[in-house]
Amino acid sequence: MSYIINYNDKFYPEADNDIWSYCTFLGKYVDINGRKLDLGVFIKKDEILDATVYGYKNGQVQYTSGVVSEDWLNETGNYDWKREVYDRLLKYEVCKAMTNS
Repeated sequence: MSYIINYNDKFYPEADNDIWSYCTFLGKYVDINGRKLDLGVFIKKDEILDATVYGYKNGQVQYTSGVVSEDWLNETGNYDWKREVYDRLLKYEVCKAMTNS
């Protein structure tokens, strides 16, 4: 997969003035249950937090949050999207490092 993200192509563009004003968008994704997600992370100095938008209801952005870690990745359930966040985050960081060198 090429790692080119169309930042204007989101399932929930309503979140642009909210969560995407301070989080890193990692692209759209449809999980194994058919749920549409806009994947993202909030990068702090000492940790990375999940910031995946799964809906917009009653004027509120609906999103997941949690520290991206091995424990987070290994939670039980249908969380294929977590692995996708992790994989895209690694690609994002590698691309960022290559352009800054």
